Amino acid sequence: MKEKLKEADLNSTLLTAHSLRHTAITLSLLGGSTLQEASQFARHVNIATTEIYAHNLERIANPCEGIVSDSIFK
Repeated sequence: MKEKLKEADLNSTLLTAHSLRHTAITLSLLGGSTLQEASQFARHVNIATTEIYAHNLERIANPCEGIVSDSIFK
């Protein structure tokens, strides 16, 4: 995967097979997939692994972190 990213001139330490996988699962949940559908898509053996992604979405939806950051870095 890393070689294909380099061929596409996307050579970044932040872009990895895992980061692309994480993005795909997150986007499926944002797009309306159920936790079970996303878990099956990700081929997670335990749905608790997929629940981590759902928790991250809840964190993103909570504006508190942004408010604190904005207050500090104004």
